[in-house]
Amino acid sequence: MTAACRRFTAGALLLVSLFYVAPAGADAQRLAGRPVIDVLLELRDPGLDFIYSSVLVPASLRVLDEPRSTSRLIIAREILSAHGLALSVVRPGLYAVVPTTRRPQKLLIQGQVLEAESGRPIANARLVLLPTPMGSAAGGKLAAAV
Repeated sequence: MTAACRRFTAGALLLVSLFYVAPAGADAQRLAGRPVIDVLLELRDPGLDFIYSSVLVPASLRVLDEPRSTSRLIIAREILSAHGLALSVVRPGLYAVVPTTRRPQKLLIQGQVLEAESGRPIANARLVLLPTPMGSAAGGKLAAAV
């Protein structure tokens, strides 16, 4: 191999190493622990943008888990859903961060109303849940379905 050929090969290798970009996923930057706002800004591209309130997405909100998807939109949805947030389409390519709509849960509250000094049940105690009275009590025991 001639000296000129060796210089050419060395130069070509140097150029390739300078411009080499690792494939996505090989050494991809981890998202867990980073601010959600920063990640949303990085996920933006010409066909994907997000709008949000700093009340819903404060600077202190962090990505909890590494997203599984490689799609920018689905990554954003995964990150937000961990915080009870979702994306709502404003127009094609523009999404608003909104609270997740959840159905109210039914709860059952049970317990006893006791006298502070003696610890005995209060026979006719009444449970009132505001804003409407609901619930029942009998023999010092109470129950309410919420």
